[in-house]
Amino acid sequence: MRAGEVVPALAWTAIGGAICWGAAGLGLGSARQPGPGLFPFVLGAGIVLLATWHAVANLVAAPAEAPPDRHANLGQVAMVVGLLCFFAIAIEPAGFVACAFVFFSAMFRVLSRRGWPFAVIASALATGSIYLLFDVWLRVNLPRGSWGL
Repeated sequence: MRAGEVVPALAWTAIGGAICWGAAGLGLGSARQPGPGLFPFVLGAGIVLLATWHAVANLVAAPAEAPPDRHANLGQVAMVVGLLCFFAIAIEPAGFVACAFVFFSAMFRVLSRRGWPFAVIASALATGSIYLLFDVWLRVNLPRGSWGL
């Protein structure tokens, strides 16, 4: 048994249950006409199922010999926090496409430890995919910025 993993899993099970309870109060609707609480209810049920599975798996698991080294590189953590702050501040004036490309490029370069060509290509694919999904197909207005991108 890994008690350090069971307690958070049980907490997530309770959170998922609370989400389901709150979503049911909004009304689930029917199969033909879903209500406003259906999607949150499904997400909450998914959280309950995954967290319960995680708790049970850790209850029956053999105890770990030594805890893994979980010390993160503080430089990488600071970089991610800084990039998220940059993204939040710059998305309105610079637009989604420019901010997402810079954000993904830096993230891929720092976290994947590959070269800049990989970071740039992966960033272009990620940014383009997100843009196509939300702006083109789902017609969600993403910030255009002063450049109109």
